[in-house]
Amino acid sequence: FLKTDKWFYVKVISLVKGGYLALYKGTVKCFLPGSHAAANVIRDFNEYLNAEIPVMIENFDAANDLYIISYKKYIKHTLPQKVYDLEFGKEYTGVLTNNPYDFGIFVEFQNYYTGLLHKTEFDNYREYCNGKKAGDQIKFFVKDITLKKGEPRIVLTDDISKIDPERIAWQKLKEVADGKLLNFTLDKEKFQVVIQVPELGTEFRSDVNHLKGKIKIPASGQVRISRIDIIRKSLKLEFMNL
Repeated sequence: FLKTDKWFYVKVISLVKGGYLALYKGTVKCFLPGSHAAANVIRDFNEYLNAEIPVMIENFDAANDLYIISYKKYIKHTLPQKVYDLEFGKEYTGVLTNNPYDFGIFVEFQNYYTGLLHKTEFDNYREYCNGKKAGDQIKFFVKDITLKKGEPRIVLTDDISKIDPERIAWQKLKEVADGKLLNFTLDKEKFQVVIQVPELGTEFRSDVNHLKGKIKIPASGQVRISRIDIIRKSLKLEFMNL
């Protein structure tokens, strides 16, 4: 695992100074530092006892013959893929990672994701923060997901109406059309495929200018949507019988 940089599961067995002892396959002892055992701050160290969690190797302590493992490293390694599991329009529940900052609130949810609820989401941020503290529960929606140098940034909102309608449309398309074979027509003027989505009672347009000169798209036919990327707002299309 150290050479391949892959993740694996361990079972947390006991509390020790600075963190936990964990076992890999019931035999190999590992040290899980408290600062690496959760997405953010641990509030109840006993909660992790006997839990099986995914980790990655951080280092090797030769003096104590222990591998140093990290759940946080696992999150950083897998987030670029797992962020696609998030849904626009779904209400989530999370906890404040810290007391509110001047610019907004960081929220942890599903013991994995961390997002920012910016102060501009509120009509009166100071009033909203009155009495709020780290560990308090909060309900919210995913407003946007941006990529900065390949690393996802999760933007939150307290109001579903503040989400870009286009994001909601892409989310609905993914729910009903991912992997489906659908009818389409080609808009030759704009060079877009107009895909009929019966479950939504509407059509969906996708620009295909990048395919000019590579394949000849007929005026109409069937296409399979093999991948829907909501974050980048793009489709991977497989045209039938070309």
